[in-house]
Amino acid sequence: MPDIGGKNPFFYGLYFTVGFFIASNEESIKAIEDTRWWSLGIMALSIPVYFFLQDLAKEFGDFAWQSILLAFVRNLYGLSALLTMLAFAYKYLNRGGKALDYLNQAAFPVYILHQSVMMVIAYYILLWFNDITLQFVLIVMLTLISSLALFEVFRHFTPLRIILGIKQKTQKTGEIS
Repeated sequence: MPDIGGKNPFFYGLYFTVGFFIASNEESIKAIEDTRWWSLGIMALSIPVYFFLQDLAKEFGDFAWQSILLAFVRNLYGLSALLTMLAFAYKYLNRGGKALDYLNQAAFPVYILHQSVMMVIAYYILLWFNDITLQFVLIVMLTLISSLALFEVFRHFTPLRIILGIKQKTQKTGEIS
């Protein structure tokens, strides 16, 4: 099986494909929303079981029942966590508004910018500070702030807006074009 960065693209491609079909069907989204508490419960129960089995399975081979059970519980946790997040997001975050419209417009450009911004920030933070917790917090926070600030500047200049794929709202309707 192919292994890219420790991940199997077929396995995660299947996750992506199933997610696409679920998201494109209103009935499946409603079913996920209706079972959000079950998903949360399964997720909460599978976490300690996973940690228990993780220690137990270290002593056995890949095809021992302990390892197979560990893989099952890991995938059960992953699926239930995903369904829980989707259900609660659909229930409580499925609203419009200025903040959501702004963040929706910023998502792709910030994604494009953050890697370069993070590398520059991390270079200096790692030189200046030795505490790993402080390094992590500073890198994450400064990367987020800087990426959003760059997005805010870039969205006002047409060439940069085109390069980053930032869509512009029309003056009459307020819709993104």
